[in-house]
Amino acid sequence: MASSRYGRMKLSAEKQALLQRLLQQQGLTAQTEQKSIQREQTVPLSFAQQRVWFLHQIEPTSSNFHMLTGLRLLGDLHVDALEASLNEIIRRHDILRTTFPVVHGLPVQHIGPAYTLKLELVVLVNLSEQEQKQEIIRTIRKDKQKPFHLESGPLLRVYLFATRENEHILFLSLHHIIADAWSMGILSQELSQLYDAFVNERPSPLPPLAVQYADFVQWQQERVQGERGNAQLHYWLQRLSDSPAPLALPTDHPRHARQGYSGHTFSFTLDAALHEKLIALCQREGVTLVMLMLAAFQVLLSRYTGQEDIAVGLPVSNRTRTDFEPLIGNFVNTVVIRADLKENPTFRTILQRVKADALDAYSNQDIPFERVVEALRPVRDPGRTVLFQILFSLQNAYREQELTGLVCLPFEVEDNAFYGE
Repeated sequence: MASSRYGRMKLSAEKQALLQRLLQQQGLTAQTEQKSIQREQTVPLSFAQQRVWFLHQIEPTSSNFHMLTGLRLLGDLHVDALEASLNEIIRRHDILRTTFPVVHGLPVQHIGPAYTLKLELVVLVNLSEQEQKQEIIRTIRKDKQKPFHLESGPLLRVYLFATRENEHILFLSLHHIIADAWSMGILSQELSQLYDAFVNERPSPLPPLAVQYADFVQWQQERVQGERGNAQLHYWLQRLSDSPAPLALPTDHPRHARQGYSGHTFSFTLDAALHEKLIALCQREGVTLVMLMLAAFQVLLSRYTGQEDIAVGLPVSNRTRTDFEPLIGNFVNTVVIRADLKENPTFRTILQRVKADALDAYSNQDIPFERVVEALRPVRDPGRTVLFQILFSLQNAYREQELTGLVCLPFEVEDNAFYGE
């Protein structure tokens, strides 16, 4: 996950100074009520965007921040309705029309006017199934190798393939600076509602958005100032001032001196009966499934490493207001959850400790991870991330995509298609 890549490289003094300026970038003066800012104003970057923008400057050709999702569409696809639906989503969400020019040495958000995205249909019906797959993989690799230009955009790319008379493959590729995992669910839901309306020649059923991502940025800047921000930072300084030693996970090869980005996925499924038992345990112990699975994961890490103080990064949605929930954008922050396994506690004890730590972390999630790192000044190692080396993420499963008159299935290819191997 892109948000786990903080501190992966030793930064030059010049880049450190730039990061310092980014972290000190201020928003507008505090207001008692949330008000939409004027779009002609210069809009600063959110803390999550600052993180992504900075790493993009270090590796501008990297594909680590490409968010790619694919769907297999079975049935009579109305390409015009699909195109109109995507354009309406682009019109609704300012962030999908945003670029990031540098003004006076610092990046800012520039919200552009609505534009018309034109779907280009790639017809593969005359190719064999194997040839179709090879062509799709070639396109995916090409997208991963084609950098997004943050200054000029666009930061959204769409690919549509016709593989049979009534079968299409749709790919959406976004840069992480304008979206997160939650956003992909919003995009999917809005696409379903709009496509249904446009196929049936009805107007958009979606209500206007009360706020936009730029309004969240203003709110976030105000949120971390003053007593509230100082109190949250103080919490993290106390919680992480004696951070545990890096996790000594056993590996089959020597650790590299510098971190890389190559990796693969191992997938497995928990059966329904086990899932029901986990939910029942959560109810008995008064915890969420995230807390339960995280506690179990930290116990597993302790068994592998022999360590008793286990720190794990946990992404949080950072959408603490209901009017931010329907927005596309990069809201995510990362908090650190520690598990104390000294003196061989019972799992129930560990679970309650993780619960307490997680609740405190959620209450102090407004402070960006980078500001915590800056305040703690930990010793940096180019071969490891700071404060934690493993990220745990339990994401809500999206509802199965529904498009009127179509059967929609997730389209996945092997990992090597994404890593260019």
